[in-house]
Amino acid sequence: MTKFILILFFVFLTNSLLAQFSVKGEFRPRGEVRDGYTQLPDSSKDPSVFVSQRSRLTFDYSNSKYITRFSIQDIRVWGDETLYNSTLIKGDNASVDVHEAWVELFLNEKSTLKIGRQELTYDDQRLISRRNWGQTGISYDAFIYKFNNNNNFEFNLGLSLNNNKENKFGNLYTPDKMKTLDFIYLKKKFNDNLNVSLISIASGYEKENTSETIYVQGSYGTNIVYQKNNLKIKGSAYYQNGKNKTGQDVSAYFFGISDDYKFNKIVLTTGLDFLSGQDASNTDSSYIKTDHLFDILYGSRTSHYGSMGYFLNLDQSTGSGGLFNVFAKIKYQFFEKNTINFNYHLLMLANNVADNTYTGSGFKSLNKNLGSEFDFVFTRKYRKDIKFQFGYSFLLATNSLKIIQNVIDKDCRLPQWAWVMLTVSPDIFKSKK
Repeated sequence: MTKFILILFFVFLTNSLLAQFSVKGEFRPRGEVRDGYTQLPDSSKDPSVFVSQRSRLTFDYSNSKYITRFSIQDIRVWGDETLYNSTLIKGDNASVDVHEAWVELFLNEKSTLKIGRQELTYDDQRLISRRNWGQTGISYDAFIYKFNNNNNFEFNLGLSLNNNKENKFGNLYTPDKMKTLDFIYLKKKFNDNLNVSLISIASGYEKENTSETIYVQGSYGTNIVYQKNNLKIKGSAYYQNGKNKTGQDVSAYFFGISDDYKFNKIVLTTGLDFLSGQDASNTDSSYIKTDHLFDILYGSRTSHYGSMGYFLNLDQSTGSGGLFNVFAKIKYQFFEKNTINFNYHLLMLANNVADNTYTGSGFKSLNKNLGSEFDFVFTRKYRKDIKFQFGYSFLLATNSLKIIQNVIDKDCRLPQWAWVMLTVSPDIFKSKK
């Protein structure tokens, strides 16, 4: 790998007189104390303390015909080496991977074709996101055609096809991994105040043990942003149909609305999200046969539904009942380089979920209130390439969340999570234009 990087650097360097070439690093160690991150703590569990680190190196090259990027990264927890003995740590053989490797060809002044492993983000990142908080991040192997008409109209077509290996026959693929993610994206800027986008996504999973059957789910929606002076209003809505990964019919929906109001150096945000789910009290046979839980696909979780990660998997974390999230956020910038973020989430079930602790006759649903989460983050930017952050979160869990997570109420202590992170992003090399 080291030899390959040196060769790549030399090749780009020798061509830098006719093009633009840069090398950028990212070093991101993060220490965490977890005592309730994603899972409620009880008397049988002890807090976890560890340090993880992302070390990423990105090569960018551009000329009049195309742009390329090659990015490698090493993701590790300090001390996780698998090659060691009692007196020596020799290293590890499984933590380096390719994060991005793509080329974007300029077809004409308004169109490009981007092919390879790449990060994708659209609108508020509800369904397609790079999810950068995780040290690995998310990238996609895809083919993207882009058309942009002077920033007033944008059209994207994305296609993908995934396999485990180069097969001689058949197309068997891991059933829990997405076989294909294809989409059409349209965005129109009507004026300086109003932007509207539409997206249609086809996500497919292979039927287990069958290489020629793909269950395809459709996701369709819109994102609307209106901004004037210090006020920004954002709204989005999506509907899903087709088949889920097990072949079950799907009928699910999402809607969300929020507003940002800025005055002086303070930004206030309020809003709500509603993600549909299964109503356990509905005994209609056609309803039971249909999956009503909204699938957030590769969308961002912690940035929308609470930093502590309790809703990374909606099926498990809500008992398939869906989620109703009411939130308020405050962002305050002071002394130019310092920012404080304080977020509050009131988290509730969207539908009735059965209380599995109830031993009486008939049906009893859980109280829909799951709890309240409080997230605090302090950020200081020493320079454009050096950033220090500290965060603390805690969750006031209700008995409903404890029942869903199979935690005994009297044994559950306050879920807490604290972290500190340093991000250094040096420009290692940049050729002159």
